Amino acid sequence: MENNQNKQLNTKIFKSFNETEKIECVNCHKVFDAHYHNNGEIEYLENKCIDCRKKELNLLVEKLKKESETKTTIHLKDKMTYEKITLKCTICGEEYEALHLKMLPKPKLCKKCALIKEEQEKIEEQKAIEKHYQDKKNEWLRTCGIPERYKDKTFKNFEVVNGNKTAYQVCVNYAENYDLKKENISICIFSQKVWGVGKSHLSYAIARRIIEKNNGIGNCPVWCITEPELFSRIRSTYNKHEDGETEKSIMNKLLNTPLLIVNDIGKQEVSDPRFVQRTWFEIIDGRYNSLKPVILTANLNPDDMAHYLGGSRNNEATWDRILEMCQEKSYEIRDKSHRRHYETS
Repeated sequence: MENNQNKQLNTKIFKSFNETEKIECVNCHKVFDAHYHNNGEIEYLENKCIDCRKKELNLLVEKLKKESETKTTIHLKDKMTYEKITLKCTICGEEYEALHLKMLPKPKLCKKCALIKEEQEKIEEQKAIEKHYQDKKNEWLRTCGIPERYKDKTFKNFEVVNGNKTAYQVCVNYAENYDLKKENISICIFSQKVWGVGKSHLSYAIARRIIEKNNGIGNCPVWCITEPELFSRIRSTYNKHEDGETEKSIMNKLLNTPLLIVNDIGKQEVSDPRFVQRTWFEIIDGRYNSLKPVILTANLNPDDMAHYLGGSRNNEATWDRILEMCQEKSYEIRDKSHRRHYETS
């Protein structure tokens, strides 16, 4: 009785001063300093060393992991099983049997109706894609610079006569064979002091046909502008301080558009020939170096064009580049003015 009381007293002393007791581990039999613990109900002295307790903890963790994986696998296996069920098609109303994967929602359509619906969805998707690209091409046609008067001008409604037959065929072949991924030649069409013979009609027909052939991906492949409009837009940027179009932004578009079409070169008298020559050299030289083509229509013959663009026959750097880009060819249209013909008919 006295010994039991002393033992309890000693236990209380140990706990009171957080003391340890050297004992032998029940697993590895190594002597270690054991601590007293209280689990809320009884007080006890640990009987395993820290190394053995760590091993037991690791084994417990591994066991719990395996149990969790096993339960998950069993759960997935149950979900991955097929069952044969009878269903009613929500479209045709006929009953049909199907192998159903438990983890997926039950099908609502029979095989026949499902195939028909899938085909319809593919057709609708293709229509939506085609509409998207057609809308884009229509937008290009509105914004590429084709004037309202020429919006319906095509090769089909161009009046072919002996005086324009060669130029017409060259333009048709050019539009049909134009390839954005390859280097394309340039074209120069002129008529000597005669207007209304169809040069602009042919150039805008080229632009329209190239846009129509394009798949609608990327940016607009062509930009059309007349020489008077080009000079006017550049001059309007001078002495401007507010945000908006700048000479640099205009020049960037002139140089980087895949195909540049400029109509009516030399149609109007200019007060500053040096401005004309400087501007044209920058445009042609930039496109020459980047292998980008131009289509030019003019009311000047080649000799007059060379003088107009360079100031004299001794300065033909711009015209020489144009000739090389056009493979040394230019095409003359010899015809009477169609505008006058229409007015008097």
